[in-house]
Amino acid sequence: MPPTTEVPARAAPGPAGADAVRTVRPYVPGDPARLVHWPTSARRGELVVREHEPPAGEGLALVVDLTGPEAAAEAAASLAAGIGRALLGRGGRLHLCTCEAGVPVGAPVGDARELGRRLARATAGRPAEPPDGWAAEHVRAGAFAGPGSPVPGAAG
Repeated sequence: MPPTTEVPARAAPGPAGADAVRTVRPYVPGDPARLVHWPTSARRGELVVREHEPPAGEGLALVVDLTGPEAAAEAAASLAAGIGRALLGRGGRLHLCTCEAGVPVGAPVGDARELGRRLARATAGRPAEPPDGWAAEHVRAGAFAGPGSPVPGAAG
């Protein structure tokens, strides 16, 4: 069974490509060529790239429940990490809801490293509730356990 998704209408992401240019800055090796702002580069005589504001409405509360067999909990944590990295990679906002040492924890996550650390500390138990007005993606270890489980070697 795939994870469930609950998306309140008022928290739906804005239109694709709606992010605004914040400023331009000098090009540094490794910047994508698609970000080069050619008119300003021509005026200045040096390459500059656009820096964008993240899309305003793109935010997700990722609710991760690791209650279940160990292999299923690993699969759920891995899926949550992938969802979170994809969102953060697009410049979106992430609020991670887990259980840590038996205590529900819900807090914003700023980057992939912090996401990985939070998921590594997560334990089985009831996760924190998502903030009001946020779209929520629920990932449950129980969805990976049992007959027909997508987890290799899971009990079935």
